[in-house]
Amino acid sequence: MLAVVVLTILCLKFEFYFEESPFAAFTIIGTLNSLITVFRTSQAYQRYWEARSQLGLLMAGLVDTASCATTLLDSGASQDGEWRASCKAELARLLRLYMREATQFLRTSSAETKVRSFYLGTPRQPARG
Repeated sequence: MLAVVVLTILCLKFEFYFEESPFAAFTIIGTLNSLITVFRTSQAYQRYWEARSQLGLLMAGLVDTASCATTLLDSGASQDGEWRASCKAELARLLRLYMREATQFLRTSSAETKVRSFYLGTPRQPARG
C-alpha cells in the first residue's frame, strides 16, 4: 500500500503523464493496488482454512481417542459399572480440557508472535554464563 501511495506522489510531483490520457498512470496504480489487495485477501483466506482443517483434525483425533478408550473400558474384566462410568466421565473431562487448553495456547502464542515480530522487533535472548 505504501508503495502505491509513494508511486502516486512521484507521478504527481514529476508530472509523469501519458500523452493519450493524463489519468493512465492512476489507472495503472489502481490496478496494481487491486491486485495486491486481492492477493493478500486470498492468502488470508487460505491460512484461515488451513488452520480450520488442522483444528478439525485435532478434534477428530480426540473423538477417536474417546471412542477407543470407551471400547477398552467396556471390554474389561471388571463388572463394576460405577467405576466404568466414573472413568468415562473423567476421560471426557480431560479430553475437553485438552482441547480448550490447546486452543487457548494457539490463540495466545499467535498474539504473542504478532506483537513480538511486528511491533517490538525480535527480542534478544539473555546471555548465558
